[in-house]
Amino acid sequence: MKKIILVGGAGYIGTVLAKHLLNDNYKVKCIDNLIYSQDECINKFLENENFEFINIDIRNKYLLDEHFNDVHSVILLAGLVGDPISKNILK
Repeated sequence: MKKIILVGGAGYIGTVLAKHLLNDNYKVKCIDNLIYSQDECINKFLENENFEFINIDIRNKYLLDEHFNDVHSVILLAGLVGDPISKNILK
């Protein structure tokens, strides 16, 4: 079974993609810092043995390194959305 990492996978696109990947018998590892408090979006996957959630900030590469072993693919979905959050982070 192939393992795929969804970086920023707790958002709308990530959760839709996770559902499809799990239905196609992939192992899905979701990495997200939940900056938008979207933990409710991933709760439906937590009981699935092929889903793993890691709550870390991808800007810390030392925390990321250990999660990329035996991974088939990485899909990058992480990003800041909207004008207000972008201005806030840049201060």
